[in-house]
Formats: sequence, structure tokens, C-alpha cells
Amino acid sequence: MRGRPCIRPVSPQCQKEQCHKRTFRLYTSQSLDVDGTKRQKFASMNRPTAGVTHEQTLPVGQHSLQLYFLGTPNGVKVTILLEELLAAGHTQAEYDAWLIRIGEGDQFGSGYTDINPNSKIPTLVDHSGDQPLAVLESGSILLYLAEKFGAFIPKDIARRTACLNWLFWQVGSALYISGGLCTLREQLSGISEHEASEGNGVRCGEG
Repeated sequence: MRGRPCIRPVSPQCQKEQCHKRTFRLYTSQSLDVDGTKRQKFASMNRPTAGVTHEQTLPVGQHSLQLYFLGTPNGVKVTILLEELLAAGHTQAEYDAWLIRIGEGDQFGSGYTDINPNSKIPTLVDHSGDQPLAVLESGSILLYLAEKFGAFIPKDIARRTACLNWLFWQVGSALYISGGLCTLREQLSGISEHEASEGNGVRCGEG
């Protein structure tokens, strides 16, 4: 699905064709650069279709917890919690971590789509029960691990609610704010300081 364009206001002196060059399409597979050229950096990931593209068996290590991730903020936050659990003495939090190279399409392999049909990272698979249990989405994984080991989440309902408030905030807002600013900075590179100063009213649409 294509996102609505993110439009930067331009000066009245700007010609019509120049205004078109200042229309940015963020988080799409064919976003416009400042010179009108198309960016294809993320085209392989933002495909209009989903599902398996190739056969690929997922590796499984010796521990109960198997983490499939990449070193992105969403992936790293899970490893941080796992390491904190180990440091707190929860030996059953030992895990094996496997890279899913989203730039190369690993997330569309048959093994990965079996555990995560959304083809997103990270995914945790817990083999400690009778059947392997796949846990999707970073926030869900953090909550699952905290509850599984009874750590880093309060039992008192008021404090627990406050904890969950911030958990869901960082999932729903924090990364989009920081990621959006980084993407916008990249899109604005090459624009003169005068033009950039006129764009302080950037309006970003939802994807």
C-alpha cells in the first residue's frame, strides 16, 4: 500500500515543476529524491505481495529460546531484555540468535514465514513447551519474556499499567518519531539552507 505523500511547503517564488520536486513520498518503494530521481533502496522489502518466495530452512540451536532478528532497534531491544534476564540470574533465558537479513529477503523464506506470516522481524520461538511457540512483534516478545520469567514487570495493577503504558508507547510512537526524522533528514539532504528553513511545517502522512 502506498503512503500519502509528505509535503514540504515551498516559497511562493517556486515554479510549479520545482514544487513537484519537493513532494516527498516517505516509506514507499518509489520515493522521490530532491532531484526527482526515484529511490529504490527499500523496494525489495516493500513489495505489494506477501508470502513465500523461496525455500529456506531456519536454523535451530541448542537452547529453548530461538531469536530470529536483525540489529535494528526492534531486534536489539529483545536481546537487551534477554541479557538483562541472564544477568539477573534467569539461566533459562539462554538463547540462540539468528540473523534474518531483510535486505536480502530472508524474511520471505519458507521457514521464516511458517513462524511469522507477516515476514517482519524479530520473531522469538520458545521450544520449552510441548509445542514450539512463536511470539511475533517486539512489544509482544518483551511482554512474553517478562511474564515468563516474572521479571521487569510489576505485579501491582497500577505500576503494571504504568509499565505497559510506556511499553506500548515505545512500540507505537518512539521508533516512528526517530525513524521519521532520520528519513526526513535524508530526504532534505541537498536542499539549500534557505529552502530547508522554509520547510519547518513538514506534514507527514500515514503509511
